[in-house]
Amino acid sequence: MRKVKKGQGFRHLGTPSSFAHPPKKLSRRRWLGGCAVGMMTLGLAPTKSTPDLFWSHWRGPHLDGQGAGLSVPLVWGPTHGQPWKLPLSGRGISSPVLSSQGLFFTAELEQQAVLVCVDPATGKPRWQVPLADQLPWPKRLNPYWPWFQPTWAAPACCVQGETVVAVYGTRLSVHRGDGRRAWFRHLLESSQHLLPTAGSPLVWKDRIVTTCWQQTPQGLEVLVGAYDLHSGQEHWARRLPVPGASARELCHGSVVAGPSSWGDVVVVPGPQGVWLLEWKTGQLLAQARWGAPQPLGASPLWSQQMLVVMRGEDGPLWGGELRVARRGVQVRWLWRREVGRKVVSTPALWRDLLFVISQAGFARCLHLPTGKIFWRRKLPGTFLASPITAQGRVYFLSQQGKCFVLAASRTFQLLTVNRLPDQFVASAAVGLGRLFLRAQEHLYCVGRFLDQNH
Repeated sequence: MRKVKKGQGFRHLGTPSSFAHPPKKLSRRRWLGGCAVGMMTLGLAPTKSTPDLFWSHWRGPHLDGQGAGLSVPLVWGPTHGQPWKLPLSGRGISSPVLSSQGLFFTAELEQQAVLVCVDPATGKPRWQVPLADQLPWPKRLNPYWPWFQPTWAAPACCVQGETVVAVYGTRLSVHRGDGRRAWFRHLLESSQHLLPTAGSPLVWKDRIVTTCWQQTPQGLEVLVGAYDLHSGQEHWARRLPVPGASARELCHGSVVAGPSSWGDVVVVPGPQGVWLLEWKTGQLLAQARWGAPQPLGASPLWSQQMLVVMRGEDGPLWGGELRVARRGVQVRWLWRREVGRKVVSTPALWRDLLFVISQAGFARCLHLPTGKIFWRRKLPGTFLASPITAQGRVYFLSQQGKCFVLAASRTFQLLTVNRLPDQFVASAAVGLGRLFLRAQEHLYCVGRFLDQNH
């Protein structure tokens, strides 16, 4: 194991406007101790102790693949444990999300992109509304997308209350639970140099944060913007360049956000590292860099004040913590682990355990605070969907339709293997006692329905 020096790969950019230096009468140890106490009392809303019925983002209500208090099935198959399946037409790999208003995903149908709402109890479509005209696929990207049929309908939706947020190409569209459009806006003036990405939007504290990647003469550039959920007003927008990068090093990770000891922070993944932005103003606080650009499929994970990021699809996996120093916000890397090549899925968390799997099926369980690897196993198949955890179990869904259910523990224990005859790329959604699995040909529902009123 290679040791990571304090501050390695990190460049901080001064003190944010909202950061106050510690009082001179307090020692540095007492100041940082007080910050740590404050950090422990804050959490990503809603709190982990609150049971959830719904799956508001593609990585769940806490953006870590973990369902707190969610009931999920253990066993299912083509002939049992499957209340319904809905035939799908068109193209799309966006992971479904679930709210009290329904199950939502995007698709490309007959030269048009649409937002679809499905009744989670019966599997019957409630409505579908157009988002935009279908965008042509960039020919230069075809060799680099061997996993699935090329589609722009890759970013997952996100929901808050009765509001649904969808992104397709340059268009950000917000809808009510009955399908009516509340507002929309174009993230870029032109889609000529736009690049398709699977990065999904984020809704937190009545704000939408989304990313948009485009090719420039100097390399790649990501536009990060924050918009009011109800009115669409722009709070801030920032362009972050990646000089020397090509479309082959495109990032497909999604933004995450969370609290630190001084304020809220947005984490933006990129092919050369991650950017830390101030939630309120979009000010660039810091950037962690690691050499030449690399393609990145996994999203960062922020939980228990730990930041976990992949350094490209070929790793390694880094774990660090945010801290406040006299010169600004810093990331202190605590551990670094090799987790296999071609990791395109995002790790899932269960308490203090981190579960990650490579595209070739090498699964690992790590200790979140220290990075210690408790077990490694090879699972048969190709894995593109991100794992999820619930009820003390971890679910690994292969592209070939096999779902390996393991105990979420420090020892390897295979509980069961479930099979469905379809091809899977999208990640699962959990809620109402069921799993919702989007495949190439069908949308599957497995498990016993739990009435949200009880």
